[in-house]
Amino acid sequence: MSHWIIYSLLFYIIYKMIRGVIFPAVHITNTINSKMREMQDKMKDTEQQQNQQKTRQSQKKEGEYIDYEEVK
Repeated sequence: MSHWIIYSLLFYIIYKMIRGVIFPAVHITNTINSKMREMQDKMKDTEQQQNQQKTRQSQKKEGEYIDYEEVK
């Protein structure tokens, strides 16, 4: 009979540890990973927008340049 009490207490302690430590740690890890992915996606979008703006600016400058020829 005392073995059942010891096993029950041991099972309860293990259950509390899993529920109190491991489940929250997994939840936090998943949340952090999803937030990191969101930040990376935003950074990629921003970088693409900046590259498009640079391309537009370089195209405008390209048409405005006039070759200089020296007159003698």
